[in-house]
Amino acid sequence: MADDAAGLEQKLAVLRSSYAAKLPDKLEEIEEAAAPLSSEPSPEEARHALDALQRLSHKLAGSGETFGFKDLGKVARQIEDACASLLEMDDPPSSRRREELGELLKSLRAAAGNASDVSPPAEEAVEDGGEKARKGREEKTVLLAIEDAALTSKLEMELANFGFQVRLLSHPAELGDKLKEFRPAALVVDLDTGENGQPGCCAPKCLEDEGALCCPVVFLSAGDDIKALLAAVRAGASTYLTKPVNTIELVDALDDLIETDDQEPYRILIVDDDQSTAGYNKTILQNAGMNTSVVTDPMKVMERMGHFAPELILMDLYMPGCNGQELASAVRLRPAFAGIPIVFLSGETDRDKQLAAMGCGGDDFLTKSISSEHFIESVKTRVQRFRMLRSLMVRDSMTGLFNHTTTNELLETELARSRRNKTPLTLAALDIDHFKSVNDTHGHAVGDQVIKNLAKLLKQRLRSTDIIGRMGGEEFAVAIPGAGGRQAREMMDRVRLAFSEIQHRTEMGAFTVTLSCGIAEFPRFTTAQLLTEAADRALYAAKEGGRDQTVLAEA
Repeated sequence: MADDAAGLEQKLAVLRSSYAAKLPDKLEEIEEAAAPLSSEPSPEEARHALDALQRLSHKLAGSGETFGFKDLGKVARQIEDACASLLEMDDPPSSRRREELGELLKSLRAAAGNASDVSPPAEEAVEDGGEKARKGREEKTVLLAIEDAALTSKLEMELANFGFQVRLLSHPAELGDKLKEFRPAALVVDLDTGENGQPGCCAPKCLEDEGALCCPVVFLSAGDDIKALLAAVRAGASTYLTKPVNTIELVDALDDLIETDDQEPYRILIVDDDQSTAGYNKTILQNAGMNTSVVTDPMKVMERMGHFAPELILMDLYMPGCNGQELASAVRLRPAFAGIPIVFLSGETDRDKQLAAMGCGGDDFLTKSISSEHFIESVKTRVQRFRMLRSLMVRDSMTGLFNHTTTNELLETELARSRRNKTPLTLAALDIDHFKSVNDTHGHAVGDQVIKNLAKLLKQRLRSTDIIGRMGGEEFAVAIPGAGGRQAREMMDRVRLAFSEIQHRTEMGAFTVTLSCGIAEFPRFTTAQLLTEAADRALYAAKEGGRDQTVLAEA
């Protein structure tokens, strides 16, 4: 995190320096707009000059605040307010009011001169610790600090089935070195045992105090009383699980704790006619892992939205051609875009105008003086809520996978893309073998857990670009873009073998289940219906051939 923050500051410092270098041109444009006010202008000339001066000073106030030049932004805001006041009068401004405006322009030049006195930051070498930590998260490396050999062996095998890279600690004294070597995404510690009879939490606590602990810690313990819980809390526990350990619960906990790149980045559309400000905000959001697209011409917003499919729109309030209120209202007229959050990001500080803008379809209003941290969190919160609401409509409530309808719609979309790009696409149909006997023997609650376990395995083992859906009951479908039949069969065989090794635990003991899979590929089958029918036939052939196998459909 420290490396990320340092990298962001370095990028923003370069942008500030570039912005400061362009200030003389911006100032010259403002002074040219104000030139007619230096003499006795006609009413029409005065109004035209004040309109231009108000617009330019508003932009400068917003961008100055964005780039952290507070004095510049403050004076520009005073000029904007003065212009607004003069525009409310019927007569041209008096000589005294014009002199006051001239003094503000002098103050603006002085503030711009101070802001221009910014030199580009020197390039600094960054240690690769952050890169190692990122790599550990991507690979989902988990370090086990457990002395119980049987428990270690069990967790090593079962976590590997869910795609985790498991590393073992042979001796507690090596913990610090192993953390540096592997940079794990999470550390799992047995709280009950430790070196020389000391609780297992002692070593992580010492490393945390030294600032050497680089990941969240999951504590395991047989105790669930207040003393055990307090010991875990005081040791900095991220999660606490009681023994005997349920592997699925541990996988769920690790998924919650580990930030990976599997999740699709948030898609943010920035609409701002000021290229410098838009680039500054783009840099902040991209550094936070978001995917951004910038539109500087509001007339091109609808076209970009159709291609980019944003999950949030950051919109300036004052733009040429149309203002933010009009543009937000236009976006809301399209049913497909009606639910996308719109956040106004403007230098406007008048609360009444902010509320008026939000009344035209905006969801929030942020000022351009907002801090980077607040800006990022505000955007994240809105997109997370948008994704949650969208998932209720398009995802299966039990597994979190796409539902039947959405899976078919996404298959049509991917098929169209494959036709257009002339790339392969495969569809896999999966079914849990002898699932009725699981329900009959262990009950529907256990059967539901088996379905959830397969859903979790599919999400863990497949790519973020693959479309995974639950088609109903114990039936699943996976659309795999860019993969031919042989490659897809290899992928699904790895999933099938991993699923067959998962221990599903009940009060009656542990049991295993297998699955069968049928695969059909485009362009051998040219439509979504033909792909689906072929994959189903191949699945039926796998069932008839003895189950626990993957069959590739023939034309």
